[in-house]
Amino acid sequence: MNIDQCQNEEDYPNPFVDETKEKETHTKESLGEVFAANNKIKVIFTKKDGSERTMLCTKKHGTIPKEYRSTDQKQTDRPGKPTPDHLFSVFDLEANGWRSFTIGNVISIGHVE
Repeated sequence: MNIDQCQNEEDYPNPFVDETKEKETHTKESLGEVFAANNKIKVIFTKKDGSERTMLCTKKHGTIPKEYRSTDQKQTDRPGKPTPDHLFSVFDLEANGWRSFTIGNVISIGHVE
């Protein structure tokens, strides 16, 4: 849609989103499988503001620094914080903190050696 066809504010194209990029389709379960099989994951996703973010992250208990781990070794989500169904919670290895991203906004995902 070009600007001449816009009738409402919601119709205006977001200049921060590259609509030519095809996003991968993921579910909470498929992401869980990828994170269960690998220590470090690189996720590229679109943030709420429309900008693109690359994050090096994990859900592996042994890869998360001790001070950020849950006391339950099977617990891999952020301790004490339930994650809504549309979000996926991970530990950001570069920022040393728990973060989440919208599953539907994932552009690509892959493991890091």
